[in-house]
Amino acid sequence: MKNIIILVTIIFSFSALKAQIINYGADHSNAASTVQLYGGLKYGVVLGVGYLHKLEIKNRPIWIGAQIESPVGFQVLDDHKKALSAQGTIFQKGSFRVNASLALIHRATQNPYANMNNLGAEISLNTGIFRPKWFLAGELVFDQPFSTYITHHEAYREIYPQVRDGWYKTSGGNMRAGIQGGYSLKQFDVNLQIGPSLNSAGRMNMLFFYGLLGVNWRI
Repeated sequence: MKNIIILVTIIFSFSALKAQIINYGADHSNAASTVQLYGGLKYGVVLGVGYLHKLEIKNRPIWIGAQIESPVGFQVLDDHKKALSAQGTIFQKGSFRVNASLALIHRATQNPYANMNNLGAEISLNTGIFRPKWFLAGELVFDQPFSTYITHHEAYREIYPQVRDGWYKTSGGNMRAGIQGGYSLKQFDVNLQIGPSLNSAGRMNMLFFYGLLGVNWRI
């Protein structure tokens, strides 16, 4: 019973982190960095901020980024997710592109029974049309937690005195399969992501869709 409670707590505590959206077809020649703000629905109401820096590797742009996201609540950042990512175009023909992203993720959450810190990764692919003023693409995102370190509170130890703090393997992951699009101005991009939210078995999550609205500022 104890292990079931721990497993259920882990699964519902850690949700997928949003892949950082870029209009790869926009003019980035005078903007080495991009600041991102976004919010919307994803396992609840969330707000996030991110930073991306463009590097040139063999004349191909690669964006290295960092991001933090938190559910909206009374205690700011008591639950939060942080990521380090790299993303770029892996195939291009005219305005058609296939882009990929890999992120390493740390999530932290707490409740009356335990503090939990989770390590995981996210792989994202998107493909579509990327023009200087707009883009529209399909996206597939898979998020896989690896392991969670749990520190139990006294309230939980009163119920299960033999419970042990330490690393617990997490099973399954989450997928998002939807669309993304946006419109680009001189320095700003407005973007939208929307689609169904699934677990790794292909079943709908409790909140079965996601919808996120964001603004990128190229600096």
